[in-house]
Amino acid sequence: MGENRQKPALTGNLPALLKALANQLDQGRPSADLVNRAVSLLESCPLGRFVEIDRQVRDLGRLYPHRHLPDDWVGGWLRRLVGSGREVEPGDDMAQLKAQPALAPIFLSHADGRVREAALDQLTEIRSAYVVCALALRLNDWAAPVRYAAIECAARLLGATPPDALAQAAMEILPRRHAWSRGDKALLRLDVALARPDVVQALVDHLATAPTGPGLRLLAEISRTEVVDPWLEHLAVNAAQPNVRALAYRFLIEGEAAWPEGFTHVWIDKTYGVKRRVRRYGRRPLGIPTDRRRWIAAGIRDRAASVRLEVADALIRHRRDLRAPADLARLLSDDRHPGVRLRARFVLDDN
Repeated sequence: MGENRQKPALTGNLPALLKALANQLDQGRPSADLVNRAVSLLESCPLGRFVEIDRQVRDLGRLYPHRHLPDDWVGGWLRRLVGSGREVEPGDDMAQLKAQPALAPIFLSHADGRVREAALDQLTEIRSAYVVCALALRLNDWAAPVRYAAIECAARLLGATPPDALAQAAMEILPRRHAWSRGDKALLRLDVALARPDVVQALVDHLATAPTGPGLRLLAEISRTEVVDPWLEHLAVNAAQPNVRALAYRFLIEGEAAWPEGFTHVWIDKTYGVKRRVRRYGRRPLGIPTDRRRWIAAGIRDRAASVRLEVADALIRHRRDLRAPADLARLLSDDRHPGVRLRARFVLDDN
C-alpha cells in the first residue's frame, strides 16, 4: 500500500540555505549575505502552511536550546530526537541575534522562548505577510513572556505595516484565528490591525476577484466589525464566488452579520442523555441602512442557483413582512433550478 506523503512546506533553495546557516551559527560566524538571502526567501514563501513553515525553519536551522544536554547516551538520544547535534553555549544564539538583528525573522521560530522573545524585541519593521503570520503565532505562544513581547511588537509595528502584507496574512490567519485560545487577549492587537479600513479594502478586492479559496469563512470573519458593512453591496453584486455573493445577500436581507463561534449542544432526550452538536453564531446589526425587498429582487437575478436559493429562502422567511411577495415569487416560478421553483410555489400558494 502506497503512503500518502505531503510535500514539505519549504521548497526550492531555502532548505539548503537554512542548513548552511545552521552550520555557520554553530561556528559563531553567520554571514550577512546568507542571512539576508534566507530571510528574503522566507518572506516570499507561500503562506498556506505557515504553521508547518514555522516548524521546518526551526528543524532545518537546528534552532534548539539543548546545549545543556549531557554527553552520555541520554543526551545523544535527545539530540537525535530533536534532529540536531548543535554544541553551542547557552547564550550564543542570543549574542548572534544581538550582533545581527537581521536574524530576527528566522529566530521567531526558535525553540528557546528567550530567543523568540529577543527576536520580537529586535524587529524594527514588518514588511512581509510571513512575518505577520509568525507574529500571530507568537501572540498565541505557549510561553507568557513571549506573548507579552509579541503584544509590544504588534503595538509598535503593525500600525505601519503595509496593508497588502496584512491582507495577505489575514487570508491565512482569519480562518483559524478563533481556534487559538492561549493568547485570546494578546490576539486582540492583531484583530485591530486586520480591521484597518485599508486592510479590509484589500481583503474585499481579493474576495471580489478570487475564483477559489475560503472566501465564505473569510467574509464571515471580517464581518465581526462594522468596517466591512459599506462593502457588502459590492460583494453581493461582484464577488467571483457564488457562496460569497450569497452570504453578502443574506447579511443585507437580514440586516445583520453573523459568524461562527464554535459549537454548543442541544438536548434531544435528557432521559437517555441524547444530544446533538449544533454550530453557535455571533451576531450584530449592520451599521448601514438596508432595503430587504430591494436585495431580494436583486438576488433573484443572480446567475448562480445557490444565490437564488438563498434569496428564495429569505423570501419565505419574510413573506409576511414584504410588500407584494407574490410578485417576487412569480419571478422565480419558472427558474431552471427545481429547488428555487419549489420555494416560489410555496410563497404563491401561501398568498
